[in-house]
Amino acid sequence: MSASSASSAQIPPEQVRLQILSPERVVFEREVEWLQVPLADGLLGIWPQHAPLIASLSQGAIRFPVEEGVEEVALRGGILRVDREQCTVLTGAPPAEEETSHPDSGGVTQDLEGALRESLSDEEIEELQRG
Repeated sequence: MSASSASSAQIPPEQVRLQILSPERVVFEREVEWLQVPLADGLLGIWPQHAPLIASLSQGAIRFPVEEGVEEVALRGGILRVDREQCTVLTGAPPAEEETSHPDSGGVTQDLEGALRESLSDEEIEELQRG
Protein backbone atom coordinates (compact mmCIF):
# COMPACT_ATOMS: atom_id res chain seq x y z
CA MET A 1 0.00 0.00 0.00
CA SER A 2 1.42 3.40 -0.93
CA ALA A 3 1.91 6.20 1.61
CA SER A 4 -0.81 8.32 -0.01
CA SER A 5 -3.41 5.54 0.17
CA ALA A 6 -2.41 4.81 3.77
CA SER A 7 -2.86 8.45 4.77
CA SER A 8 -6.19 8.76 2.94
CA ALA A 9 -7.53 5.74 4.84
CA GLN A 10 -7.00 7.67 8.11
CA ILE A 11 -8.93 10.78 7.03
CA PRO A 12 -12.70 10.55 7.54
CA PRO A 13 -14.56 11.01 4.23
CA GLU A 14 -16.47 13.98 5.69
CA GLN A 15 -13.23 15.89 6.32
CA VAL A 16 -10.31 17.24 4.35
CA ARG A 17 -6.73 17.42 5.65
CA LEU A 18 -5.57 21.04 5.67
CA GLN A 19 -1.86 21.84 5.67
CA ILE A 20 -0.66 25.45 5.74
CA LEU A 21 3.09 25.56 5.17
CA SER A 22 5.53 28.45 5.20
CA PRO A 23 9.23 28.18 4.36
CA GLU A 24 9.98 28.36 8.09
CA ARG A 25 7.40 26.00 9.61
CA VAL A 26 4.14 24.11 9.49
CA VAL A 27 1.59 26.81 10.33
CA PHE A 28 -1.42 24.50 10.66
CA GLU A 29 -2.12 20.84 10.00
CA ARG A 30 -5.27 18.88 10.82
CA GLU A 31 -8.57 17.64 9.42
CA VAL A 32 -11.34 20.22 8.89
CA GLU A 33 -14.92 20.01 7.65
CA TRP A 34 -14.42 22.77 5.04
CA LEU A 35 -12.22 25.76 4.27
CA GLN A 36 -12.42 29.00 2.34
CA VAL A 37 -9.43 30.47 0.51
CA PRO A 38 -8.87 33.80 -1.27
CA LEU A 39 -8.12 33.47 -4.99
CA ALA A 40 -7.37 36.36 -7.34
CA ASP A 41 -10.93 36.28 -8.71
CA GLY A 42 -12.82 35.66 -5.44
CA LEU A 43 -13.26 33.24 -2.59
CA LEU A 44 -13.24 29.47 -3.09
CA GLY A 45 -14.90 26.98 -0.74
CA ILE A 46 -13.28 23.57 -0.44
CA TRP A 47 -15.16 20.58 0.92
CA PRO A 48 -14.14 16.91 1.30
CA GLN A 49 -13.74 15.10 -2.03
CA HIS A 50 -13.20 18.44 -3.84
CA ALA A 51 -12.01 18.20 -7.43
CA PRO A 52 -8.21 18.41 -7.72
CA LEU A 53 -6.74 21.80 -8.59
CA ILE A 54 -3.71 24.06 -8.32
CA ALA A 55 -4.27 27.81 -7.97
CA SER A 56 -2.60 31.04 -6.91
CA LEU A 57 -3.80 32.59 -3.67
CA SER A 58 -4.22 36.32 -3.17
CA GLN A 59 -3.85 38.33 0.02
CA GLY A 60 -6.59 37.57 2.51
CA ALA A 61 -7.42 34.90 5.05
CA ILE A 62 -7.99 31.18 4.99
CA ARG A 63 -11.09 30.38 7.03
CA PHE A 64 -12.00 27.00 8.52
CA PRO A 65 -14.15 25.72 11.39
CA VAL A 66 -12.72 24.88 14.80
CA GLU A 67 -14.53 23.88 17.99
CA GLU A 68 -14.74 27.51 19.13
CA GLY A 69 -16.15 28.82 15.82
CA VAL A 70 -14.32 29.82 12.64
CA GLU A 71 -10.57 30.43 12.64
CA GLU A 72 -8.76 32.69 10.19
CA VAL A 73 -5.13 32.51 9.10
CA ALA A 74 -3.95 35.67 7.32
CA LEU A 75 -1.73 35.33 4.29
CA ARG A 76 -0.22 37.59 1.66
CA GLY A 77 -0.59 35.04 -1.12
CA GLY A 78 0.79 31.68 -2.13
CA ILE A 79 -0.01 28.46 -3.91
CA LEU A 80 -2.96 26.14 -3.30
CA ARG A 81 -2.96 22.43 -4.15
CA VAL A 82 -6.11 20.37 -3.65
CA ASP A 83 -6.64 16.68 -4.19
CA ARG A 84 -9.45 14.40 -3.04
CA GLU A 85 -8.22 14.03 0.54
CA GLN A 86 -5.86 16.95 1.17
CA CYS A 87 -5.53 20.69 0.73
CA THR A 88 -2.02 22.14 0.92
CA VAL A 89 -1.33 25.86 1.11
CA LEU A 90 2.22 27.05 0.48
CA THR A 91 2.66 30.62 1.67
CA GLY A 92 5.24 33.08 2.91
CA ALA A 93 5.17 34.63 6.35
CA PRO A 94 1.89 36.17 7.58
CA PRO A 95 1.40 39.76 6.29
CA ALA A 96 2.62 41.61 9.41
CA GLU A 97 5.70 39.40 9.71
CA GLU A 98 6.43 39.52 5.98
CA GLU A 99 6.33 43.33 5.82
CA THR A 100 9.09 43.61 8.40
CA SER A 101 11.29 40.68 7.45
CA HIS A 102 10.72 40.16 3.71
CA PRO A 103 10.13 43.43 1.85
CA ASP A 104 10.49 41.69 -1.55
CA SER A 105 7.83 38.99 -1.43
CA GLY A 106 8.06 38.14 -5.15
CA GLY A 107 10.94 35.76 -4.52
CA VAL A 108 8.97 33.85 -1.89
CA THR A 109 6.18 33.05 -4.35
CA GLN A 110 8.69 31.90 -6.96
CA ASP A 111 10.46 29.72 -4.37
CA LEU A 112 7.15 28.15 -3.32
CA GLU A 113 6.15 27.50 -6.94
CA GLY A 114 9.51 25.83 -7.49
CA ALA A 115 9.05 23.65 -4.41
CA LEU A 116 5.60 22.59 -5.60
CA ARG A 117 6.95 21.70 -9.06
CA GLU A 118 9.79 19.68 -7.49
CA SER A 119 7.34 17.55 -5.51
CA LEU A 120 5.06 16.77 -8.49
CA SER A 121 5.83 15.24 -11.83
CA ASP A 122 4.71 17.00 -15.02
CA GLU A 123 2.06 14.30 -15.47
CA GLU A 124 0.65 14.92 -11.95
CA ILE A 125 0.50 18.66 -12.59
CA GLU A 126 -1.31 18.13 -15.92
CA GLU A 127 -3.76 15.72 -14.27
CA LEU A 128 -4.56 18.20 -11.49
CA GLN A 129 -5.06 21.00 -14.01
CA ARG A 130 -7.46 18.84 -16.07
CA GLY A 131 -9.50 18.07 -12.94
